[in-house]
Amino acid sequence: MSASGTFSLPLFKCTEAFCLGFPVKKIPLISLVDTGRIEMRKLTSFALSAALLAACSGSALAAGDAAKGKEVFAQCAVCHMVGPGAVTLIGPELNGVVGRKVASIADYPMYSQGMKTLGELGVVWTEENLDKWLANPKAILPDSYMSMFPGIPEASDRANVIGYLKTYTQ
Repeated sequence: MSASGTFSLPLFKCTEAFCLGFPVKKIPLISLVDTGRIEMRKLTSFALSAALLAACSGSALAAGDAAKGKEVFAQCAVCHMVGPGAVTLIGPELNGVVGRKVASIADYPMYSQGMKTLGELGVVWTEENLDKWLANPKAILPDSYMSMFPGIPEASDRANVIGYLKTYTQ
């Protein structure tokens, strides 16, 4: 921690009280010790959670083509289902994911601690957050099962998958 009472995480600057506009006291991953230094616990989860939160300020997405998105979603279907009769496989079912709070499927037992933290912070799967997540999940939460998925590098493919997911609201 610097003399000014700030500390830095990769790409983010935080004070003792706030990080990315959130009160640090509400994020149980940092504690002050009596010497005034910041003791970092589970820094990786915190930093990666902050990265996903920063995704909220991403640029507007182009409208996706649901038909093309269905084709791209085939690579997601190894772990996820969407549509009528969708159930949890390796990953949770994705009906209604756009606009849903992160880690909010009650009967899904395999959320990583980082994903649970994002849910506790109230992060929502907006189109922008999904776009960042689908681009490279490992860069956001390396402790997540999705870290095995290499991501979808093409922005148009991600927009199309999101457009496809938006067709299943329930």
